[in-house]
Amino acid sequence: MIKGYFQNLKDNGHAFNIARSDKYGPLTQAEFKETLATIEHKPKAHPMLQIADSYLYSMARQPYDQKFHVVRRLRDSQKLANSVLAPDDVQHMGIKYYCFEHRNAKKNKAGD
Repeated sequence: MIKGYFQNLKDNGHAFNIARSDKYGPLTQAEFKETLATIEHKPKAHPMLQIADSYLYSMARQPYDQKFHVVRRLRDSQKLANSVLAPDDVQHMGIKYYCFEHRNAKKNKAGD
């Protein structure tokens, strides 16, 4: 399934609505094909996967939990893209949190 999705990204690009996703500057099919090289199995204990998992989990958790220790460490040591980009570049080159907008809106509304 993962290999099929990977190959589909290379062959066809993303499947998101172009009009709605355009504001996020997604990669084109040609850019996916140029950027994605290979996909290989690595065990969960692989050091690079541990680092990637820490980054991804922290980026996913950051919008609703700024106190999470890994988020704080990555942010404070400027290891996240948004920390080192010029403010004008964050929208197109920074971390995309749009998939969490609905969750954050629900959470904020519940807290009102």
